Amino acid sequence: MRQRVVRSLSVASARAGATKIALLDRAFEHVRDNASTFVLGLAGIKPETAPTISLNIEVNAGYVIDLSDDPERDMKVIPHV
Repeated sequence: MRQRVVRSLSVASARAGATKIALLDRAFEHVRDNASTFVLGLAGIKPETAPTISLNIEVNAGYVIDLSDDPERDMKVIPHV
């Protein structure tokens, strides 16, 4: 039974693929658009479904300010990296 189902699905998928390809030549623009989007999606070419956000935040302090009561006591000079 499983083999019959798999064979039937193979035939049906070949027909469905042929139908999508035939839709690429239809007169209606929205039909061509949907068919071409589907075919390109099968090829792995498709737009992102969700927007991607890329943040590259790198903060480097130019100076370190010591606000302690006695800055002369533990003053250290840190070279800029």
